[in-house]
Amino acid sequence: MTLQETLNGAPTITTTTAPTMGTINSYSAAGGALAVPLPALSSLNVNASCIVEKNAEDSSSNTITFTCSGSDTFDDTTTTLVLHYTGEKRTLQVVFISGVKYWKIIQVSPGGALPPLSALVPWSGGTAGILPATSGQHLTTQGGNTLDDGSGNVVIKGGTLDGVTIGGTTAATSITTDRLLGPASIALGPSNQTGACIYESIILSGTATGTGACANYLGFADQISATVGTGYTGLMLLDYVVSPAAGGRIGIWGQTVVDSVGSGGGSGFIGVAGRAITSANLGGTLAAPKGGLWGGWFTCNTGGGTYHASVFGIEVDVNCMSNYILQKIGVRIVLGTGDTADDTVRGALDDTALNIMQNAGATSWGIGVKFGTDQSSTPATISGYWPFNNTSTIIGTSAVGDGLPANIGIDFSLITFSGPAFKTGAASIAMSEMTSAPSGISGEGQLYVASDGSLHYLSPGGTDTMMAPA
Repeated sequence: MTLQETLNGAPTITTTTAPTMGTINSYSAAGGALAVPLPALSSLNVNASCIVEKNAEDSSSNTITFTCSGSDTFDDTTTTLVLHYTGEKRTLQVVFISGVKYWKIIQVSPGGALPPLSALVPWSGGTAGILPATSGQHLTTQGGNTLDDGSGNVVIKGGTLDGVTIGGTTAATSITTDRLLGPASIALGPSNQTGACIYESIILSGTATGTGACANYLGFADQISATVGTGYTGLMLLDYVVSPAAGGRIGIWGQTVVDSVGSGGGSGFIGVAGRAITSANLGGTLAAPKGGLWGGWFTCNTGGGTYHASVFGIEVDVNCMSNYILQKIGVRIVLGTGDTADDTVRGALDDTALNIMQNAGATSWGIGVKFGTDQSSTPATISGYWPFNNTSTIIGTSAVGDGLPANIGIDFSLITFSGPAFKTGAASIAMSEMTSAPSGISGEGQLYVASDGSLHYLSPGGTDTMMAPA
């Protein structure tokens, strides 16, 4: 982000004085660690910024900890920022997200050389230095913990590293921590992967058996007690776009490119899949069910923005250019998994394949289901977007089968229409009972149900004909 103000220099600060906005605040902890409060966000303007740094002449290992005021937080929900190294600095800015002010770190400078090893890791039994990785050598901290590299491997047996608890009193493969944070400022190069934070390009071969085979696996044994109603996210990818960023963005891109297959042929190829599974009771009873599962969830929120061209909750594009395709389907809703009859229960309150609704207070939809699009005001252009021709069926059923069962075709019994329930270019059907023949619209005939239940047709010329008795 480009700052909109010039930051002023100031004398070195050796106390716990809060940083001043619009200023380069250089702190020295040479005399001891500092705990510095940040100003209350309520007193600051959005986009106000400052720099906090550990002074370039402070070579001590003492830290400088900045703590948010009251209920203030950084935009990632943390409340503290710690500077460790000589020359290390952060540029802080006040941002406004969904009606709330937050601190945001918009620029990171990791500082110069690390403090002397003797300051970082004092140990008994020798002077500071680097020991060769030979069997049997070890470093013992003043607290009695050991960095042991017997057999050429270094194992951390208990203790802390920058506040992160490592294992227990014996060698462990796990790290118990609230968070591992590695801030970085990276400038991407001209090619797609140059400068990428994580870039993996590998070749996989061999034989995979079973359904769980995968190239990369990230698993959690989740025992987190999260606040009811808020939940917890196992993996989050956040692309926070700010000026001077330009161009479109994709938060997560899943792509399967099938260039060729082996002699065994191919099966199904999926770009992105989501699944939620449970076989447990989630605390509900027959009288008070609890817990919902979503295989996928997409939300598009413009917030307080203005003059957007379009908002799509989800778009499904189908592009088929092969010489033959057996099935081409835009969206399919399937009961059960594969060919297995594993769907055995209907919803007690609602059992619907496609549900269009709104949350309380939302603006109603203009059209519930629409064919074609109004992306242009030019009729010829709109015709180009029309997805049917004179061989198409707009709404149809299976072409195979005889006497397929159903109960009701279309049920509008709970709706009061202010206009016709069905309308074509030649006629319309009024479903509500009427005490007298309705006034026909010029050039159109109208079907209507009279008060006695009989079906009538009113011609454009005004002739009323009973089509079917009550």
